[in-house]
Amino acid sequence: DCPSTGLLQYFAAAPGYDLATGLGSVNALNLFQQWDNAIFRSTATTLQVTSPEGGIANSGQTVSLTASVYVPSSQTSSQEWGPPLAGSNVSFWDMSSSPSTQLGSTTLGYSAPTDDFVATFSTSSLPVGVHSITATFPGNLSSIYYGSSTSAPVTVTMQQPSSTTGTIQVNATLN
Repeated sequence: DCPSTGLLQYFAAAPGYDLATGLGSVNALNLFQQWDNAIFRSTATTLQVTSPEGGIANSGQTVSLTASVYVPSSQTSSQEWGPPLAGSNVSFWDMSSSPSTQLGSTTLGYSAPTDDFVATFSTSSLPVGVHSITATFPGNLSSIYYGSSTSAPVTVTMQQPSSTTGTIQVNATLN
């Protein structure tokens, strides 16, 4: 038994929350009794390049991507899953580098026309080359657990701006 004075007061040896480690004890009986009440839903994430059309841009040009996250309709209705997904983040990754590079993340918002949740991300810092980009939803835990999902990759090609060539004529007279 630990005394409850000084530094050792945070190392309580009783069940519950331990302030020193941030860990808590698990009520195993409650966990097993409530297991059948837990609701799990898978999610799907899609990604598209919204501009420039075709995913080909000049170096320094802004590329816009839109990710959509949804629960397959066979699992639930939008009234059940809407609020927990709003406000969750989606991360955008460049998978063509090793290790992969996180380009950034944005918050999901509800899109009434498509009845799903969308996150839009724009960047103008992709280097010249071919990039394989994915969007990842990390999952969300509320009264319902929504699983993580990653989109299929989309290709974005960044190219050097085309240079113009011309002829300059210089007329000089030497005296």
